[in-house]
Amino acid sequence: MQREKPGSSLTFKGNNADEFSAILSRCKAPGRVEALRDAGFSAEYDFVAAGALGVGRAAYQGD
Repeated sequence: MQREKPGSSLTFKGNNADEFSAILSRCKAPGRVEALRDAGFSAEYDFVAAGALGVGRAAYQGD
């Protein structure tokens, strides 16, 4: 499991469910996102770490 270093940030915006899964898995624990349909999936993710504190925001649209 890969974690982000303290003081780092990460941003994602796209429509690939596999890439979104990989981004979510980098920050804390493994995660898996699977789009049920090829069209209509989009996601955004922002993460910031400062010392032992990390804050993330994830949003998605689609099935």
